[in-house]
Amino acid sequence: MSKPFFLTRQTANLMEDFARQLKVGTSIFLLYGDNGTGKTRLLQELCENRLSSARIHWIDLNAASANGKNQQVSSAEIEAVFDATKKGDIIIVDHFESALKKTRHQFFLSWTTDGVDNKLSMVIASSSEGFNEFRQLSQHYQVNAHSFELMPFNADEVEAFLGFYLFPDHPIGKLSIPSELRKQLAATDGAVGPVIKIAERDGARIGSSPMTDTESIRQGSRTMVTILILFAITTGVGWYFLSSQTNLQEAAVAGEAESVVISEPVFEAEIQRKPATDAEVVVVAEPEPLTSTLSQSELEAELGQAVKVEPQP
Repeated sequence: MSKPFFLTRQTANLMEDFARQLKVGTSIFLLYGDNGTGKTRLLQELCENRLSSARIHWIDLNAASANGKNQQVSSAEIEAVFDATKKGDIIIVDHFESALKKTRHQFFLSWTTDGVDNKLSMVIASSSEGFNEFRQLSQHYQVNAHSFELMPFNADEVEAFLGFYLFPDHPIGKLSIPSELRKQLAATDGAVGPVIKIAERDGARIGSSPMTDTESIRQGSRTMVTILILFAITTGVGWYFLSSQTNLQEAAVAGEAESVVISEPVFEAEIQRKPATDAEVVVVAEPEPLTSTLSQSELEAELGQAVKVEPQP
């Protein structure tokens, strides 16, 4: 039984991209990287967990024969693989750089005919040196190709992988690695293959200290403090936002009140200008007739006849 797959952010993204692109349609894919970076293991994990429902045809061009020499795949064997495929199948060609030039051309030639007709996808794994040749073959046969690069581990990932590989029960424990082995690990440049060789050869010299209760409590306390700080910041921002909204509303209400106060004097002036009532109309007296005093001669001249004036008693 193989060990569980060590998943990093890079390998998780690569498998996600592969699975998505393979479901889109027919194409050729190249997975390239330095020797020992884990390209074969990545493709195995991809087939087992992301493409378990697909029909996979695996061809390893680096398979050793009985006499220890590399066994070359003939053109007839390649054609037989393509003839056995069905619509939507996936062909994986591992260690593409180990094949003869004629064999590499045969894969592209077969895919441009049978592969396109059956809507197949072909995944090629090769070393970084094979990238330029893959690009030239893609241009020569005018095929749609996608490439993905698998990078080596960084220093932190190397140590994390050792904990995962040697101490599966507590992989996140603190490792104690002799300085000599640290130099050897640094010389691997993050290639997982050489790291595994060191782990299998000198793994007994590497120790792991499980996280103590005090460290667990300290880590839990740091986590809780971080959560509380984030909660306080979030709450403070919320109260600030709510206070700002309240102040804006109060300012708006105050503005409305001020406008009412300004209009009140005009309103009171209009109320004071009330129309006159009927009683006031009745109170107004009619103008008195004008009277004047005339002498007897003036009165006779006005009336044109003699006027007799009797003295008052």
